[in-house]
Amino acid sequence: MPQEYLVIVSADRGVYSDWLYQAIVELGWHPFLRINHRGQYCHSSSDSWQPLAAVVTHHNPNWSAQVTCFKTNPINCTRVARWDDGYAAPWLVITDLDSTTADVRMKSELSTLFL
Repeated sequence: MPQEYLVIVSADRGVYSDWLYQAIVELGWHPFLRINHRGQYCHSSSDSWQPLAAVVTHHNPNWSAQVTCFKTNPINCTRVARWDDGYAAPWLVITDLDSTTADVRMKSELSTLFL
């Protein structure tokens, strides 16, 4: 793959693993992996772990920040979350893209990354 290409590897829940995330990053590509709601995250400026699904509500449907996800196999990443009307639960995504540029937008059953 030519280095000037921006390669984003997207995967749905159930495919995520810490070794897969690291392998994608080591290739110079960018993971954009949807994760399950189980587990916890911690802001880089805090020692307090919070539930993964606790950041978005229907009143505050978008969220993005640099965090550490997962206590057992921690990953420093950008976590992006969105909860649109009509969905039973929020979408939670981890990536190495900057938190100011990565955004999850849901249209029908698809997620699209806007850079």
